[in-house]
Amino acid sequence: TLNTFQDQEYDAVSWNGTNPLIIHRLCVHPNYAGKGNAKTLMAFAENHASRNGFDSIRLDAFAQNPIALKLYRNLKFIERGSIVFRKGLFLCFEKEIQNDL
Repeated sequence: TLNTFQDQEYDAVSWNGTNPLIIHRLCVHPNYAGKGNAKTLMAFAENHASRNGFDSIRLDAFAQNPIALKLYRNLKFIERGSIVFRKGLFLCFEKEIQNDL
């Protein structure tokens, strides 16, 4: 899910961007996991952000999801802080985007 809605919990995080695109969910069916599909979806999000004037991408990931954390770190997302949702601790990541505009 890509949009501009941020949960209220994001207000406590020190973000750099001022016009962010928010990624709420990134899901890959288990039958297609490990084949680069998550990277492809993230590349789509980055291209979309660049083409549409966003200056960063923000997302959070469950702190106990090592696969997601590794993906975002490998894609050069920077950890900006953490928040707590019903499920537990989530790490907040941001990547600054170069605009195509």
